[in-house]
Formats: sequence, C-alpha cells, structure tokens
Amino acid sequence: MSRAGGPACPSPRVTLTLFVSIVVLVCLLVTGLLIGQRKMRTTRTNLTDKAMNTAKFVANSPLVIAALEGKRSRSDVEPLAMKIQEITASLQ
Repeated sequence: MSRAGGPACPSPRVTLTLFVSIVVLVCLLVTGLLIGQRKMRTTRTNLTDKAMNTAKFVANSPLVIAALEGKRSRSDVEPLAMKIQEITASLQ
C-alpha cells in the first residue's frame, strides 16, 4: 500500500529478488577479479622462469663465454642469439 503522496513501496518479493541479484552480481565480479589476478600472477611467474632458464643457458654456453673473453667474435654469437629468439618466440 502506498502512502498518500509518497512513492509506492515495492513488494517484499521484488525487494528480495533485487537484493539477491545484486549479491550474486557482486560475488561474480569479485570472483572474476580474483581469478584474473591469479592468472596474471601465474603467467608472470612462468615468464620469469622461462627468462631465467634462457639466461642461464646463454650464460653457460661455451660460445658466449668465449666471445665475452674475446676469443670469439660477435658475429659468431649472432646465429645462436637468432636461434634462441626463434625458439622463445614460438613458446609464447
């Protein structure tokens, strides 16, 4: 029943339905954000691990070590660098 001159009050069923809908939407939004954050964190960790593995491989490569010691030229290392770029690009 509405008061004279005042806005009509929605029925309890409508109020409850709206409240439940809002709660469900908020829960879905929060869940989506949490899943997105977790996926982002996992992706960052995986990329960091891949970068570290590649760096360790290159750092321990006899060809790279020889080039850093001045025993090999830069042009000797470039094919290895290009191959590593090809391989790591295909992993993404």
